[in-house]
Amino acid sequence: MFKPGQPIPRILDVEGLPPDHVRVDWDDGGMNEINLAGWIAANDLHGTLGDASRWADIRVINYGTALQWGDDDDCVIDNLHLRMLADEQQDLTPADLVRWQEAMQVSNQEAADLIGVRVSTWHNYKCGQTRIPKGTQIGLRAVLKDPLVFEAHYRPRRPGRPVRAAGNGAA
Repeated sequence: MFKPGQPIPRILDVEGLPPDHVRVDWDDGGMNEINLAGWIAANDLHGTLGDASRWADIRVINYGTALQWGDDDDCVIDNLHLRMLADEQQDLTPADLVRWQEAMQVSNQEAADLIGVRVSTWHNYKCGQTRIPKGTQIGLRAVLKDPLVFEAHYRPRRPGRPVRAAGNGAA
């Protein structure tokens, strides 16, 4: 994920992988295979990129700051959005969960409550014993990026035993 002050990586090379993937080599030494199906659908490019032969004509332009399919100026995606898509598509690791929890400053129980699982399940995610569901990964990234999403769903735990409800018949 990009942070202020970090250089934005440039694209060194690209390979089109029809019907909707690209393999990108970055100038920072990284490589990603990126699924562009959602980007294509959201930008109404199905008619333009539906032909597999167009994927052989993909190229790096503007000194590594974008990809273009053929000579079509409307069929371009920039390096920043490509890298963001690649980052979003990477599975979170147990180490990522530990960093997430530290950044959010929540307990194991609060983290479990936030995503709607038992604390034992949260522990299994953090230990790598259970695969983290894709929806959970999306939610964890969303609350990290947008404090309002976190504030809307976070319920802090208070230490001690819960307060007994009034009128429960206890004398």
